[in-house]
Amino acid sequence: MKRIGESTHGLGHRPRHGLRHGRRLLTPNGARSHLISLSAGLTPQAAQQILDGADDAAARWLLGDEGVNGGLPPEFLWPSSPTSPRSPLWMRDLSSPPDAPVPTAACDELSDALRLLGAKRLVVGHTVQSRINGACPAAADSGGSSSVYRIDVGLSAAMGGATPQALEIRRGGSVRVLASE
Repeated sequence: MKRIGESTHGLGHRPRHGLRHGRRLLTPNGARSHLISLSAGLTPQAAQQILDGADDAAARWLLGDEGVNGGLPPEFLWPSSPTSPRSPLWMRDLSSPPDAPVPTAACDELSDALRLLGAKRLVVGHTVQSRINGACPAAADSGGSSSVYRIDVGLSAAMGGATPQALEIRRGGSVRVLASE
C-alpha cells in the first residue's frame, strides 16, 4: 500500500528530491494552467520562500515528518508571532471582507508574487463568500478577467450548507463559474 504522496511516476514527494518535486507540484509548468491554489493568499515574500524550498518543508510536515519543526507546522505556514498573520494559510488580504473589492495594494502585491512564480492566477478558499467570485485585474495573457478567484462558498452544514459551485478553468485559460440554480 502506498502512503499519500508516493508515486511510481516520479511525481510523489521524496525527501531527497523534495525541493524539485514540491516546486513542480505547487508552481506551474508550461503544460499546466498557470494556476496556484492556496488556502488564503500569497505575498511576494511567500512566493520567494516557495522558490527557496519552503513548500518542501510543508510537504514533509503534511506527510507526517515530525522532525520538520518539532512536530509543529513549518514557520512558513504557521508563523509563531501573532503579528505575522500573512502566511499562505492565514492571510485574508484577498478575501475579507467577503465579496468586497480587494485593495489595490493587495492586488499589486499578488501580481508581484504571481510573476515571481510564473503563474497567472491564484485560487483561494478559507473565507466564505456568497458566491465564487474573482478579484484583482488579471494579466492580459491570462485568459481570465481576475488574478484571484475566491471559491469558498460555505458548502459544509457548519458554514451554511450553500449550493455547490465550481470554478472551471479551460485549457485556453478561460474561466467560468458553474452553479446549479
